[in-house]
Amino acid sequence: MLILNEEKITWVLKEISKGFKLSPFEISIYFFIIISIGFVFTWFYRRERLKTRETNKKLAAKKFEKYIKEYKLTGADIDLLKLMAKNLKESFNLPLLIENRYIFNRCAKIVLKKDPSLSTRISSLRVKLGHIRTKADQLIHSTAEIPQYSEVELIITEDSTKKMVRGIIAEIKPDYLLVKLDQDHHKIDEKYVTVQFQNMAGIFIFKTRILKVKEAELYLQHTEEVKRVQRRRFFRKRVRIPAVISIEGSDEIYFTTIVDLSGGGAKVELDKEIKEGSIINLVFTLPGNYKISAKSRVISCGHGKIHLSFTEIKDSDREQIVKYIFRKL
Repeated sequence: MLILNEEKITWVLKEISKGFKLSPFEISIYFFIIISIGFVFTWFYRRERLKTRETNKKLAAKKFEKYIKEYKLTGADIDLLKLMAKNLKESFNLPLLIENRYIFNRCAKIVLKKDPSLSTRISSLRVKLGHIRTKADQLIHSTAEIPQYSEVELIITEDSTKKMVRGIIAEIKPDYLLVKLDQDHHKIDEKYVTVQFQNMAGIFIFKTRILKVKEAELYLQHTEEVKRVQRRRFFRKRVRIPAVISIEGSDEIYFTTIVDLSGGGAKVELDKEIKEGSIINLVFTLPGNYKISAKSRVISCGHGKIHLSFTEIKDSDREQIVKYIFRKL
């Protein structure tokens, strides 16, 4: 065990100092020079960083002025963007909110958490900036992100009676969302309407204000309060659809009925036991004489029912199934 005392420590320091031929004064000078160089370097670095920041600030301001004209942004739009920009690392970097939808979404989420009343204004700004969804399997958070010509269903109150009516998103403008209904509805009693729609990511629902009713056209207020009510990749629905199944590698053909259907699989009625993992071909027809053929794997079998998972199916056929299920909801 090593025990150090004052005498030993003094001896160690003396031995170390023998390696230096410089006087304490000279060592102090060297330390001063090194510290001075570090100070000068730090000063230059900070100065250059400030210069770069000022340059970036001017470039961002110039670019933002260009975007104001390009997107015809109003004073209210600019104020909203500045409010959102406070959540950026550099608050002057307003162009990022216009150029990057991900950054826009992140800042919008923070702002809405603090002030939900800004929902309509943020959605309107999305439309102006073109921050919309393009893929069918993406999550939707705003009415501005619903693809044009999407099919929707609306729950309205007409003549004191709640009704489910169908329509399509005919137009998406900063000031409104235009839904064309399948028939005229002149006597809508309420000022608000509940709307639901679907894409490959699920079923979504939102409640919003009715701005105007004109024959079969409904003008709706934008909102950021769009919620996904079904999280399953392929939502299911109980049905009764005649079908034909054939077992791969066999000449056996069975006439059956689909009792549960989704974009990812089906459940059919069949008294015969089929081994799990077997590959079968399922053929059925949807309303509108749309024929579907899907290669499927048997997931389970029992109690007169077979659970199938689609292994090979055309994307267009899957989309038709999802649309059919949505219309049935």
